[in-house]
Amino acid sequence: MSPAQLRKFSTNLHSSRPAAPSLESLLAVISGASSAADLDAALRAARAHYAGSMMEQIERAGAQRADYLLNSMEPEAGDA
Repeated sequence: MSPAQLRKFSTNLHSSRPAAPSLESLLAVISGASSAADLDAALRAARAHYAGSMMEQIERAGAQRADYLLNSMEPEAGDA
């Protein structure tokens, strides 16, 4: 085998890319979002670090928060 075939790829611990935010911190930001912009920013941060089933769960939490925000605005719109 050549050296290229034996080479293992690993994460560079000294890279400039920041570590992924914890799931708990992302969910806290999502649950505390008070606008669509806040929610978008939280989901963008999640997409930069997570994928697959974990990202699906985060997006479900985002969808639930968006639904809550929309429902909480409806009575205000009806009062106007």
